[in-house]
Amino acid sequence: MALKVKAKEQYQNIGKYAGSYRYVMMPELYCWDAAGEVIKAWATEGHSVALPGLGTMRFGVRSIMLR
Repeated sequence: MALKVKAKEQYQNIGKYAGSYRYVMMPELYCWDAAGEVIKAWATEGHSVALPGLGTMRFGVRSIMLR
């Protein structure tokens, strides 16, 4: 499992480097492998899984008995 990061130049308003631009490392891609494992573990146990930016996912089973 790999995590890609990118450096973003950002203006600092507070702290030791206030008033200057600094490079901040942030993930380029969310680690989809880890998200898949969490979804698989929680959803198969009947829990709702919140996916930031997408909504909430929940598996459900509805059955209708026909006679």
